[in-house]
Amino acid sequence: MRRAFPRRQMSKRAGNPLLNINYLLILWMLSKAPAHGYEILLKFSDLFGRRVTSGALYPMLYKMERLGLIFSEVARGTGNRTKRIYYIKDSGLEAVADFASKFGDFFDFMVNAKASHYGQALRVPV
Repeated sequence: MRRAFPRRQMSKRAGNPLLNINYLLILWMLSKAPAHGYEILLKFSDLFGRRVTSGALYPMLYKMERLGLIFSEVARGTGNRTKRIYYIKDSGLEAVADFASKFGDFFDFMVNAKASHYGQALRVPV
């Protein structure tokens, strides 16, 4: 039997990851300071009110590392534990700057519109 609609093949390599806002938010956070994975998870929920699971975060970090946007180093943690610290590369900084140049005005507009709707000034992390 022939299918009316062909089955779409999902590829882990398909698409541009920089079109996903989560990748850009991670790059933005790393542009401020290097961080390990758990620290990024905490920053996400503190700054954006969104919870990201480790099952979603680490594949994004690995993909950004493969794409050359970030790099990591293993550091000693407490006791015998180690942790991987993530740093942004120049290409990651360029991606953040490109996003800001294209959408920075729109982001400012949305923040100001939300602030005027609620009648208060919003604090946006910089």
